[in-house]
Amino acid sequence: MERVFFPDKSSAIPNRPVLTLVVLAPEQSMENRAATEALVESMTREYGASGRTFKSALIWCVPETAAQIRDEAKKLLAWEEIRDEESNRLEETQKRLLAESLKKAERDLKESVWRSYKYVILLGKDNKLKTIAIRWRCAKKPNPAT
Repeated sequence: MERVFFPDKSSAIPNRPVLTLVVLAPEQSMENRAATEALVESMTREYGASGRTFKSALIWCVPETAAQIRDEAKKLLAWEEIRDEESNRLEETQKRLLAESLKKAERDLKESVWRSYKYVILLGKDNKLKTIAIRWRCAKKPNPAT
């Protein structure tokens, strides 16, 4: 399976008989559903200036919203700026706290990306795009106390 991240034009997505996962940029989310679906429709049907031959080879991954990703990215950038500018003036306990905060911010950003990308769009048998909302479920770890 090939992957194409954040295409800005239809020619950036290969027109070959290979299953291709196309990941839209966070700004192209389902918050503006009509515009996003129109973009996916156009990029699915077209390959540059001509028609796309292998339309059904495309699987689109679309975020629900960009807000959470943006917020978590801002937090991570803020912690990185503190590390870069203030690390010489911090005491050991503050440095440990900063390192923990950086790890947490990185983890939270990664998790927000996983939580945000919850829509899949693909071409159905009727030659129309189908949007599927994915529900991620995490298996709970067994509690050894019970």
